[in-house]
Amino acid sequence: VISGGISSSVGATGTLSQTLNYSFQNLENYMNIPFNERILLAYNIDNVNRSMSAGEPLPSFMKENKSSVWMKPYMINEDVLLKNGAKISNKSYGTLIGYDTGVRKVNENWNGAFTGYIGYTGASQKYGSMEAHQSGGLIGATFSLYKGNIFTATTLSAGLMETDSKSVFGQDDYTTLLGGIGNKTGYNFEFSNGKYIIQPSLLLAYSYINTEDYKNSLNVRIENKGMHAFQISPGVRFIANLDNGWKPYIELSKVWNVDNEAKTTADGIELPRMYVKPYTQYGLGIQGLIDDEVMLYAQTLVEEGGRDGILLTGGLRWLF
Repeated sequence: VISGGISSSVGATGTLSQTLNYSFQNLENYMNIPFNERILLAYNIDNVNRSMSAGEPLPSFMKENKSSVWMKPYMINEDVLLKNGAKISNKSYGTLIGYDTGVRKVNENWNGAFTGYIGYTGASQKYGSMEAHQSGGLIGATFSLYKGNIFTATTLSAGLMETDSKSVFGQDDYTTLLGGIGNKTGYNFEFSNGKYIIQPSLLLAYSYINTEDYKNSLNVRIENKGMHAFQISPGVRFIANLDNGWKPYIELSKVWNVDNEAKTTADGIELPRMYVKPYTQYGLGIQGLIDDEVMLYAQTLVEEGGRDGILLTGGLRWLF
């Protein structure tokens, strides 16, 4: 009877949370560039556009500002300890495919960029004799703004996941709708003319998860109320701009979930409200151009706390 709550608390919220994180692709590409290069770019956008049209060679940082398409697969392997619930073994995976415009002037003080993306998502949970699998898709968009060393980006995403939950009593099938909005705002502190960057940021996100009501294999009526999940995640990234153009970084963040309880009843009886405890993420990553048109990036994060596991992501970005 707790299958629907588990899928909402662990599978859907975890998938949507990571999607909102991974959607800030343009922001991460652009804000890893040193300030003096970004200023030069901001004051030479018209010249850059003319050079692009003429097919002339561009400096590395100007290449990174071209429009692009990107692909970012990810995989998560974790144990999730739910308050008032079981310890869940969760695996999430998927691929996002997106399009970034180059950074363009919005007004005299701000530059901006637009990102659109679609993705496939999947997840599975195992606890006791129960096993649930989800698969689905999503679509989203991000708008990023930059002013000097300040950045802010807002993303919107919506999707659908189909779940099959199996036990010794049979199989239950149901659909979950999910949507969310997130904002990431931060500032770059630079040292040695931008060779080293300390980048504190704050991610705020809201997610809505709605699992349909259904009758399970024992003919129990399961009713799931819409779940409102808020996430607060301050973090910091330490970035090095190497002479060869590669940008390795170390990342640390803390994640608090607010009011993300799964509210479920079984034949009218309210079940314990389950939610994910706070957790810490830390790890390292790298990005850089591997030739004139292709950027490579990879990242590994470790989770400790309410979510305990490892997150792997990587991908390619094609410039044009």
